[in-house]
Amino acid sequence: MGIKHFIIMTVFFFLAVAPAASPCSAINIVENDRSVVGANLDWPTGNGLIFINKRGAGKTAVADPNKILNPAKWKARYGNITFNLFGCDWPWGGMNEAGLVGCTLQLPQTQYPNSDDRPSIFMKQWLQYQLDSHRSVKDVIQSDQLVRIRPVSDGWGIHFLFADRSGDCAVIEYLDHNCVVYHQASLPVRALVNHEPYSMLIKAAGFFNNGPGKKECPYGNIPIGRFLKASHLLAHQNTEWSGPDGSIVENTFQILEKISLRSFGNTAPAHWQRQSKTQWCIVYDIANKIIYFHTNTNRNIRHINLKQVNFECTRPVLYADINANLYGNVNHDFTVLTSQTNRVAFERAFKSHSLSIQIFNKKLERLSQYPNTFVCE
Repeated sequence: MGIKHFIIMTVFFFLAVAPAASPCSAINIVENDRSVVGANLDWPTGNGLIFINKRGAGKTAVADPNKILNPAKWKARYGNITFNLFGCDWPWGGMNEAGLVGCTLQLPQTQYPNSDDRPSIFMKQWLQYQLDSHRSVKDVIQSDQLVRIRPVSDGWGIHFLFADRSGDCAVIEYLDHNCVVYHQASLPVRALVNHEPYSMLIKAAGFFNNGPGKKECPYGNIPIGRFLKASHLLAHQNTEWSGPDGSIVENTFQILEKISLRSFGNTAPAHWQRQSKTQWCIVYDIANKIIYFHTNTNRNIRHINLKQVNFECTRPVLYADINANLYGNVNHDFTVLTSQTNRVAFERAFKSHSLSIQIFNKKLERLSQYPNTFVCE
C-alpha cells in the first residue's frame, strides 16, 4: 500500500471511529524574533489550578517508597508558572522565568525507556523538572542523558512540545522505549496534537498541504484534521488568521480558536462532543514573560506577568483557581496552598481519569503532602 492510500485510509478511519482521547493542540509561532506558544486543553471537565513554583526549592521526584525507582533529586534553578489538571508539581503546561515553555499532549503509542542507571522521574512530573531546571530547548533535549522518564502502571502516554526565548522549538516523544526528538530541520511544522506521533502528522501534512494539486483536506475534528488545519493556518499566517489588532498574541488566540472543538462543531466524533470541550486556551508570550489565558467557564482574558512574580523559595507555595471570576492581571490573586486543597485537586483529576483512581487512591495522602517535602537550598 502506498503512502497516499495509507494516509487517506488513516484519516477517514479516525473520522469514523476516533477514540475517546483528549483532543489537545499546541502551536509555536515566531514573528520578528518574538516567540509565542499557544495551547488548547480539550477535556470533559475544566477544573484546574495555576501554581507559582518557587526558585531554589530542593525536590525528590514522586515515587512509591515500596519500589526501587531511584528517584531523581534536583534544585529548582528557575521559578515558573504552571497550569495543572492535577495537584502541585503535576503540570499540563507552563513557562519558567528564563522563557522555556512546555506543553503536554496524550500519545497512546508511547513506550517509555526501560529501567537503567539514570535517576527516574514520573512522567506527570517530568515537565515540572524541565521547567525547574532548564532555560533552553537544547538543555531539555540533552537532559535525556541525565534522567529517565518513568511511566505509571496504567501506561499513560504523552508527548511534548517545547519552545524557548531564542525561537528554538522541539517535539519530544518516547517510542519503542527510546527518546525521539524532532528539532530544527526535522520539525517542519511547529504544531502538535494528541494521539498521533509527529512523524505520522508530518506525512499527512505533506500529502494534503504540499502534494500534487494540494488535495482538499478533511478538516474533521480528529487529531490529524486539527494538525492539518494548524499547519495550513501557520503556512498562511499573514493572510488567513490575523486577529483584529494584528498582534502576535491576538493572532495566536485566533488560530487556537480555529482548531478548537467549538470551531469544528458537530464534525467531531459523537463521543467527543459528549465528553470533551475546549476548556482552556493559553498563550505564552515568551519575550515579554506574560501568560494570557481564558477558560470555557470564564471567557475573560486574564494574564500573569512573570516579571512581577516573587519566586523566592522562602515563600509558601501559592495557587489560583484557573476558572476564578477574574479579569486582567491576576498576579495578586494567588493564595497559599494547603494540603487539603492539593488533595482535592488530585481527587478531582483522578475522577476524570478513570484508569487512575484505583492506582493512586491509596497514595493521595502522600501526594497531597508532597509540597511539604520541598527544602530551600
